[in-house]
Amino acid sequence: MTQGLAADIESIRKICVEKSVGLLVLDSLGSACAGEPESAEVVIRMFSCLRSLGVSSLCIDHVSKEGSLFGSVYKFNAARQVFEIKKSQEEDANKLVLALFHRKASNSRLRSPMGFELVFSPEDRTMTVIRKDVRDTPLVVELGVKTQIENVLANLGKATAQDLTDELNPKSDGSLYTENQIGTALSQGTKEKKIGTNSVWFVKLPEKTLGENGRWLIQYGL
Repeated sequence: MTQGLAADIESIRKICVEKSVGLLVLDSLGSACAGEPESAEVVIRMFSCLRSLGVSSLCIDHVSKEGSLFGSVYKFNAARQVFEIKKSQEEDANKLVLALFHRKASNSRLRSPMGFELVFSPEDRTMTVIRKDVRDTPLVVELGVKTQIENVLANLGKATAQDLTDELNPKSDGSLYTENQIGTALSQGTKEKKIGTNSVWFVKLPEKTLGENGRWLIQYGL
């Protein structure tokens, strides 16, 4: 594909039929559109051609500085399912953490965030993938304030609104949440219980269900 999916659609359709293609991967969506990313017409035309193939598709795209899909909102609107991937990785580390956030589901419920730790072994050129609870990773900051509160309370057992404010706000990067915002989130929760005049909060979380079956070994490279 050299001119965008719409321009090469007949050639792509022929390949899909001849090869019995069941899944089409587009990397990236911007290249497949082959036009101004802000143009609704360009994006709608591409998705129309893609659906005419009658096969499942996985479209990979980039985000803007604001964290939204780059270009026309029709990229999001035309998709059936949208997952956002975020990562956390330290310099020279042989592992990284990924989290999948389900942002849209047209015909199903939204799934809870899914976390994975990828550990690379240069010696035998393998990669181990370990399923993680996002709350136990640096990407916990990407979760909603209520989930972050639950995570802190699970570790501390009990805390005041001020304790939670101190825990959830970085010491040097400015405040992300005010004590009033945290108090509101606590009041809206169904698991929390306010006790006494010191506004001490407790939470009971369900037991984690992640087990050893959340580990895979994947060969990569040549």
